[in-house]
Amino acid sequence: MELLRERRRLTVVEISERFQVTPETVRRDLVELEQTGALRRVHGGAILLDNEHGIPGLAQRTRIMAEEKTAIATAALEHMPTSGAVLIDAGSTTGRLADLYPGGPQLVVMTNSLPIAITMAGKPGAAVYTTGGRVRNDTLAEVEMLTLRALDEVKVDVAFVATSGITVDHGFSTSDVSESAVKRTMMASATRVVVLCDHSKIGTALFSRFARIDAPDLLITDSGIGAAQLAELRGAGLDVQVAEPV
Repeated sequence: MELLRERRRLTVVEISERFQVTPETVRRDLVELEQTGALRRVHGGAILLDNEHGIPGLAQRTRIMAEEKTAIATAALEHMPTSGAVLIDAGSTTGRLADLYPGGPQLVVMTNSLPIAITMAGKPGAAVYTTGGRVRNDTLAEVEMLTLRALDEVKVDVAFVATSGITVDHGFSTSDVSESAVKRTMMASATRVVVLCDHSKIGTALFSRFARIDAPDLLITDSGIGAAQLAELRGAGLDVQVAEPV
């Protein structure tokens, strides 16, 4: 845990070599530590958790899987209309999409993320609306009644939605019920739903499900996804686009 606090992310191989134990021992220890809420296991290792909800804060999540998130966001630009209206969910990968968006002739953007709103407000041709609502300290996402009410009154062409976990059995999930409700309402307000998620979250089931596995129109993930995971998701009826490194 001391090493993880220093580096924020460790692989099973790094831990095994550092402490001269087998990878199997490391994996068992990571399972036990995850159960205490100290870390989250991801593909090939673990990341540090440092808030009460068990999900890294926004600044920390922005640093994790940065290259993968750039690849996913770049691929997502293909699905961003040049005109019409979109919803952009709060999240580090959706935030990267906002960073990369070059601007267009005329696009209405609604978001429940204060950082994304600020970013999109600087893009040519973008008319930006926030949903309103209570702002969560850790994610800077707007949630609860005012947010849901605003989303219930709009219809958009595409919703770009973030998720903290994906499994075939549990579907798409997050640890916070209020954020889950926002994601569910966003999906209902959109003609097309595109979920952006790096491969480390695939195989993780969190407390609050906001969609079943075949509900979104498309999942965009990165090339770190395993072949078996990809086959399982597609076999469950989910359209998956694998973004290649930029």
